[in-house]
Amino acid sequence: MRTILALLLPDGSLDEQLRRTWISETYLCSAPTEGGSVPVGAVSACGARYLARQLNLLPGRPVIALGSSKAQRRVRRLADAVAGLEERLIDAWAASPPGANNPAARQSWENAAIRAREMMGRPG
Repeated sequence: MRTILALLLPDGSLDEQLRRTWISETYLCSAPTEGGSVPVGAVSACGARYLARQLNLLPGRPVIALGSSKAQRRVRRLADAVAGLEERLIDAWAASPPGANNPAARQSWENAAIRAREMMGRPG
């Protein structure tokens, strides 16, 4: 995460970067098994109840979905409940292993940071 924050907000200290960033999980309810599958109905209900409300607190801000297609799908399901989500959603590789170990991960984070800075009106 530190690398991604530095790419996104290169001029700030870690404290400043964290003050300007909202970090959340995509499934904010208790899962039966850590890292295991969760029923689609539970994902939908939990997403609408918790994640959509968080995202609606930050209108117009870029949303970077880090991780597997599972995390990205969970965020995309909220498009009807979160104003402008489709336009501000950016996908990137996971910040932790095993995904973060893929050589393509760093490039995806750099691309996400560039897009997010553009959305925020900051130079790339």
